[in-house]
Amino acid sequence: MHSTTAPNRKVAVALLLGLLVVGIGGLSTAHAQGVGEVRERADAAVRAALGDGSDKVLIEDRALGRVATWAAAQRLRGETELAHFRHRLWAEGVRDFEFLPLVITATDSDPVAALETALQDRSVRWGRYNSIAVAASRLGATTSVAVLLSRRTATFVDNGVTSPDEALLRISGDYTSPVLYVTRPDGFVERRTPYRDGDVWRADVATPFDGGWLFELMADGPTGPEVLALWPRTRSGAGPLDLSAEPAATVGLGDPPDPTEPFPPTGPVAWTPYETETSSVERSRQAPPDSAAWVQGSGAGPDRAPTAQDAKAAEDRLWELISATRAARGRPSLKRHSSVTTSARKHARELVVGPFGHETASGTALDRLGSEGLTAARATENIARAADVAQAHAALMASPSHRANLLDPLVEVGGVGVVLTREPNGRWSAMAAEVFATLLVEDGPVDWPEALADRIDARRVAAGREPLTRRDTFSAMAERAAAEMIESGVLKLTPERRKELAEEVRFHFINARNVGIDLLVTAEPRAVDQLAHVQDERYTELGAAVIRLPTRLGDHAAGSLVVVLLFVER
Repeated sequence: MHSTTAPNRKVAVALLLGLLVVGIGGLSTAHAQGVGEVRERADAAVRAALGDGSDKVLIEDRALGRVATWAAAQRLRGETELAHFRHRLWAEGVRDFEFLPLVITATDSDPVAALETALQDRSVRWGRYNSIAVAASRLGATTSVAVLLSRRTATFVDNGVTSPDEALLRISGDYTSPVLYVTRPDGFVERRTPYRDGDVWRADVATPFDGGWLFELMADGPTGPEVLALWPRTRSGAGPLDLSAEPAATVGLGDPPDPTEPFPPTGPVAWTPYETETSSVERSRQAPPDSAAWVQGSGAGPDRAPTAQDAKAAEDRLWELISATRAARGRPSLKRHSSVTTSARKHARELVVGPFGHETASGTALDRLGSEGLTAARATENIARAADVAQAHAALMASPSHRANLLDPLVEVGGVGVVLTREPNGRWSAMAAEVFATLLVEDGPVDWPEALADRIDARRVAAGREPLTRRDTFSAMAERAAAEMIESGVLKLTPERRKELAEEVRFHFINARNVGIDLLVTAEPRAVDQLAHVQDERYTELGAAVIRLPTRLGDHAAGSLVVVLLFVER
C-alpha cells in the first residue's frame, strides 16, 4: 500500500523493513543471551531518544511486542509494506491510529548503532508516541532489531461483560466530544456518538449485515479533531449482500471551473455528484450476487473466474466508499472522471504483473494522466492490495498519508481502477488504484510560460500598468537556470547565481538597467500574483520559464512547477 501525492509527504525514517525468517528456538544459549543484550540496549536507546530528558514514560505493550517479535524474525521474507504491520496489529487487537515500525538488520556489526542514527531524525515527531515494543533476532552473524512505537490515546477495555456489539473504552483526558464514524459495506457512513458511563465511554459497534465494516474514533484534542483509533470488522455468513443499496448522498456546491482555464476561479468550489454509467439497481442485475466477496468481503470467494462486471461492481463500491467517507467529514464531493478512471485502471493492471509501486511501465501518475490528454496542477495516488475493496479502503484509511490523500479537500476529480485475481495459494485478491486530481486542461498540455506571462500582464493592466514585452532570449536564460537547479537537486538560486543571470542579461542588452529575478516552486500557479516584481512599474520586458518536476525533489512533490522569471528594465 503506497501513495504518491502532490502535497508534502515526509517519510519519517528510512524504514529498513525487509524481514528475515529466524528459527529462534534453535539458537544456542550464548546467541540467545546476545540477542537479549541487543534488545535491552535497543530498548534503552529508544527510550532515551523519545524521553528527550523529560519525565515521559513509554509503556511496554504485549500486543505490540508480539508483532515486533514477528517482524524481527521475518527480516528476509520481503514482507516490507506497512499494510502487513497494520493487519498484524489489528489481528492482535491493536486499534491505535498512529504507529511507527523500525526494523534494522546488521551483519557483523552493531544494529543498535544504526538504530541510534535513525532515532536522530528530527523530522519525526517522536514525542507523539507513548507505547513501545522492542524485539531482536539473530541468524549466524546477522542480527535484526524491531521497534514498534504507537500513539495510544484510547484504550479498549475488556471486562468480560461488554457485548461484542459494544466498545468500552477510556479516552485520554486531553480529548473531548468523541465521535464514531462507521463505514458500512454498502457505502453508507453512520455517525454515532459514544456516551460516558462513569470513567469510560460506550460506543455501539453493532454490524447487522454482512461485509467489511470500518470504525473510526475521532475526538477534539489540543490541536483540533484527531483520529484516535481505527479498526475494521468483517461479518459474513448470512448470505450474499444486495449490491443494489444506494450510497450515501453527496451535495455539489457549484459547477466545476472551465477545464481549459489554467487559473480557475478562487474560492470554495466543489464538483457536482457524478452519475455512474449504470444505476446501482442495474449494476446489481449485471453483477452476479457472489461478487460481494470481492466488493465488501461478504461470504467466501466464488469458485469461478472474475468477470468485467465483477470488477466494475468492485470499482463502483470503492468509489461509493470514498464518496461517503469524504461527505461524512465535510470534504467537497468529487467528480468521477472517465479519463482519470482509465489512468487508474491502467495502473492497477500494471501492478498485478509487478512491480508494486507508483512508477510502472506507464510512468508516474502524472505521466498516466498526461497520456489521457490531462494536465494536473495537483495529483494524489493511493494503491492497495487486499482480499476485497472494503479491506483495501480500510487499510488506506488506516495510514495517515493515504487517508490525507483520500480526504484531500483541494482535489476535484478522481477515478479508481480494480483488477480481481486469484493468487497461487487460492486466495482472492483485489488490486486497487485510486487517483485524485485538480485538472487544468483536458485537451493537451498547457503552455505554462505563456499562461504565466498572460496572467502577469492581466494583473499589471488591472492595476493601470503597461503589459510586459516578452523576450525569447530572457526566457532561454530562465529555462537554463531552472534546468540547472533541477539537475543539481537543489531548488535554490544563490546570490552568486542571481548575479550571474543579471550580468548575462546586461551582456546581451547593454542598455539593461534593472533586472528582477524570481524563483517559485509551487503546485498553485496563482502564486505568481504575490510576486512584488509583477506590479513594479519600472520593468518593461519579461522572460519566463516553467519546468514541471518529473519526480519528487526535496520537499517538493512530483508535478510541482519550477518557475524562473526575469523582469528587465531597459
